[in-house]
Amino acid sequence: MILVVGVGADDEGVAPSASAADERYEGSRALRAWLEERQVHYVMAIPKNEVLPLADGRTQEARQLLARALEALMERRSGEDRAKGPRANDFAVVDLAGTSHGLAPTLLIRRSPAPNKKNKDGELVREVAYFLCRPSVVFGAPPF
Repeated sequence: MILVVGVGADDEGVAPSASAADERYEGSRALRAWLEERQVHYVMAIPKNEVLPLADGRTQEARQLLARALEALMERRSGEDRAKGPRANDFAVVDLAGTSHGLAPTLLIRRSPAPNKKNKDGELVREVAYFLCRPSVVFGAPPF
């Protein structure tokens, strides 16, 4: 699924002012580049092995950044009630290096509060999802 919000005119016709994309588009660097070139704000699911630029010049995979997120920096948020009841998740935000288009990105990490998914070895683990957000997302927790 891709959601496009607030269509407005630009020099090539029309461009969205905001966009969101799920796992189907997670590997699409071309889509991200297109959105960044037009300075479109977006939230896009990315794979756990996506290499991301940090503000200090280093790069790390998204899953390595989860390992850096201390429990104290994870913030529990609850979404709307679903068919199976309320859904709470833990979130962390990691500041990333700015883009050539001046957008300040962040990595948003969502983790289930308890093991709820089996891995390839059949072990019960916490589900983790990674989202690249431009411009940055801010919760109450300080960046790390």
